[in-house]
Amino acid sequence: MAAAYTASKQAIEGFTGSLALELAHFGIRAKLVEPGYAPTTRFTANAIMPVEHLIPEDYMAFAHPIMAAFGAVA
Repeated sequence: MAAAYTASKQAIEGFTGSLALELAHFGIRAKLVEPGYAPTTRFTANAIMPVEHLIPEDYMAFAHPIMAAFGAVA
């Protein structure tokens, strides 16, 4: 349920690490600030469309208990 989210965070981490090495030659430092775990942010409250509407119906039986658990995490 978090593959795309995790992959995107890993991609940004890799990009920033590589960029930091390249920019160090010019005396420029690159820093990465990663957001907290999704339930501790306002990600879902700020979404244009509820996440439930983005999940295909055939996938819902699998996704529903996971989404419920994500929402229960404090």
